[in-house]
Amino acid sequence: MEVYILDDQLRRIEVFDRFESMIWTERYNAFGDFQLVIYSSSKARSLFVNDTWISITSSKRVMTIDNVLATEDSDGKNFLTITGRSMEAWMLGRVNRRNLSSTSAPGPLTQTGTPYNIATALFSMYCINNTFIPEDNLPFYTAGTLYPADTIPMPTTQYTVEFDIEPVYDSIKNLLDMFDMGFRIYKGPDTSKLYFNVYSGSDRTSRQTTRPAIIFSPDLDNLTNVADLRSKEDYRNVAYVFGKNGSRIVYASGASASTTGFERRVMHVSASDIDLPAGSALDAALLQRGNKELSKARTLHSMDGEISQLSEYKYDSEYCLGDIVEIRRDDGYTNYMRVTEQIFVDDGEGERSYPTLDHDV
Repeated sequence: MEVYILDDQLRRIEVFDRFESMIWTERYNAFGDFQLVIYSSSKARSLFVNDTWISITSSKRVMTIDNVLATEDSDGKNFLTITGRSMEAWMLGRVNRRNLSSTSAPGPLTQTGTPYNIATALFSMYCINNTFIPEDNLPFYTAGTLYPADTIPMPTTQYTVEFDIEPVYDSIKNLLDMFDMGFRIYKGPDTSKLYFNVYSGSDRTSRQTTRPAIIFSPDLDNLTNVADLRSKEDYRNVAYVFGKNGSRIVYASGASASTTGFERRVMHVSASDIDLPAGSALDAALLQRGNKELSKARTLHSMDGEISQLSEYKYDSEYCLGDIVEIRRDDGYTNYMRVTEQIFVDDGEGERSYPTLDHDV
């Protein structure tokens, strides 16, 4: 695996392929991260400095160096451990208010539309077309996408959503998490162009015929080291939401007022920051808050596996983050799972690529 050092125009200026280990993780609905361990040398120390953007051969994502730790082991060898995050984390440094003035109260931010429209509007207002604070806009942004159209439908229902004053990243992520949607910032090949997309992935299982099925299985010799985790430890399906001037019971999908006994798993949600008067607006705000918190407390079903480097399915080609693929265990059990992470590893054992596959869809 090769690591590229990028200049301030996001162009490749150096290539580095001598390191002890490299872990590079990309995520469907969150920023990614990396860890690089290399021998310390004058060249390495000059190349790998804070705020430098890097990329790798097999990815469209770019990541920035946040931390450089110099250490010496028991044999007197000097190493650099370099860590950082992908460009989506840049949005943590952008706040969802544009008119920052001591003469006017910020007030609530309310948006109406589909989840896709609201998320893209937030990004546009604060990261692309921010005329109040143009310094906050994303450099090198280019409209469009380098990916094929998704086949998993996005929600078409219109919602009215009220946002706290918070990082734009949190606003977009928390909204899209409720609908199993993702977002990404990535770079064009050998260009300075950056793209932002809200996306839902494509169905690539055998239950559809639009695209070739992607099937990972030990029996097909393209999936090994499978780990399957199922957990309901943090699962909740009922939220008691308490606002300043009222309260509401909110139910997760599949639950209702008739859910009782051991099937009823309740969480308490404090919404004391919601200061609306009693009425429909308060009711809608409490519903939104309850749905937001319930979306974080779902049943966990994740499956990790290592894709053979000889597999006919290549990441970012035959399948991408957000896609639904088919997993068949060696006992014949079949499940449909979303690709939520792609992890690249390069160390003394060679190069490997791991998908993280999450929850039934």
